[in-house]
Amino acid sequence: MEEWAKLRHTSRFLVRASLLSSHPEKKRSGDALHGAAQVPTGILVHGCHLSADGWEQIVWGRPPHELGRLPHAVLLAWEERATVVVFGTGASEKDGLKESEYTLKYLWDRWSELAHFEPLHRVPLDKAQELMRAVSVIDASTQNTDQEVREGLRVMREKGCHHAVLVSSPTHLPRCLACACKVVEEEPELFEGPIYASPSDTCYQGASSSDVVVVEPPHRGDRDKSLDALKFHELVRRSYGVPKDKKVEFLQKFTDLLEETRRKLQDILAQDAAQESVRAEAAPLLAELRRRGFRLALLSNAATPSYTHVLQHPELRELLDPDLCFFSCDMGLVKPDVRIFELICSAAQVPKSCALMVGDSLRSDFHGSRSAGLRQVLLDVAGCHADIHPRISSLSELLTLLPEKA
Repeated sequence: MEEWAKLRHTSRFLVRASLLSSHPEKKRSGDALHGAAQVPTGILVHGCHLSADGWEQIVWGRPPHELGRLPHAVLLAWEERATVVVFGTGASEKDGLKESEYTLKYLWDRWSELAHFEPLHRVPLDKAQELMRAVSVIDASTQNTDQEVREGLRVMREKGCHHAVLVSSPTHLPRCLACACKVVEEEPELFEGPIYASPSDTCYQGASSSDVVVVEPPHRGDRDKSLDALKFHELVRRSYGVPKDKKVEFLQKFTDLLEETRRKLQDILAQDAAQESVRAEAAPLLAELRRRGFRLALLSNAATPSYTHVLQHPELRELLDPDLCFFSCDMGLVKPDVRIFELICSAAQVPKSCALMVGDSLRSDFHGSRSAGLRQVLLDVAGCHADIHPRISSLSELLTLLPEKA
């Protein structure tokens, strides 16, 4: 843990949107760069709401190894010989002071205690304090993160900074970087240098980095494009506009909907478990079909790779050709899309009119394959579709419908 901390707290771990900035010659925390021209660096220390749970832990940290926003910013400022350190603010106040004013005063009041942090042992704190007092700038006017970033970048531009570094908690920093990118997109002339993000070690009280959820706009080629009209990231954004007096009701309804969906999913999984007997029939059936000369293929609407474990079944593995096993999670297509049937017939080098689809979904397997021009048999174990033909109630019945030789 100690060796990890020594390496963790250096500006080698700066991250920005487009690349990883690395100072390979810097080996230990507190070392300044040598042998390279020092470029003007601006640092923005994001403010933390003064009534936040565990404010001191977030902003100061837990010695000796967990640096909050302030110790992390001091270490970074010393390592980079910062040109300016902007202390951001927000809407909260305490003792008549804005977030930024209160936070910077807190730093001066506890400056000597920085020595309790192991990563700062190599930093000459008296000289670091001289640097910080010379380059610190207070933002006392902004009200939110967008404004905070805009003001910080404006100050850095005026100071001639080559690049900007955002400092905040891991549970806050992803949003800070997104806000910075948005602001610069809207105002390209505001700051033309690269923007980095450097996380402290302490998160919001009771939370960790894994609790942060980033909702991206739909972009993957294998997504269900029928959902594009219901932009989930926009729905999340809109949810923040629910009036305060309606939030409890809104969140309760949302929770109930998720719980209902969870129960339905459990029912589906229970139905899958009921199909164990069908799977037990699968190996003997496939072996007999193979003996008769039929070419075998597998087509599944598996949503995630975890469902592909069927290929590891000791008996099925010997009967199925992996090149003829198609899963929706890999293809970006789902039944009843006719293209998925066309692709598997092409891979098997079998005309669609000579291919037979056997499946238990009336919509996806039976009607989907029919629309694609294949023949089909519905596996109806529960007997729910007596009006559909051809139909079987067990896999073994399929043998009675097929010739002895393919």
